[in-house]
Amino acid sequence: MNCCFIFFHGLYNAIHASKLQFFWNVVLKKANPVDTMNPPFTTSIDPAPAFFLDGDHPWEQVAPGIERKILGHTPELLGAVVRFDQGAGAGTAHAHELHDQVVYVLTGAFDVLVGQTRRVLRAGDAFVAPKTVWHEAIALEPASQLIDMFSPRRDDFFA
Repeated sequence: MNCCFIFFHGLYNAIHASKLQFFWNVVLKKANPVDTMNPPFTTSIDPAPAFFLDGDHPWEQVAPGIERKILGHTPELLGAVVRFDQGAGAGTAHAHELHDQVVYVLTGAFDVLVGQTRRVLRAGDAFVAPKTVWHEAIALEPASQLIDMFSPRRDDFFA
């Protein structure tokens, strides 16, 4: 037999078998499709950390001219919105030993340094600062805001 035929025949059988298993579990047994996935997923979560309602969270001052709200977090991820006065910023260039960081400019503008490259970023722009890469961001306009995302979660934000 042709090896391609054997490969595709085996692939067809595997797909067909998984469809039959799905049909058996979901249609005939009336199981939740989420319950039939591997690895197991869940539909249950405490609603408190699942949703962020802006009015429920006051701004927290973290440095002169810088305020933050934690949007949500898991052990692997943290999201926060950060508001800067004009001229305020993340201090001098710094790097994170353990955390990758993705930053999205929500409003205003920032003078951003990542590695050895400096750019002005405006609303809708973003930058990535992998762990150990030097970076800084200075607000160029009043009330400039960005969304900070860290992986893993920044536990020091809760100290």
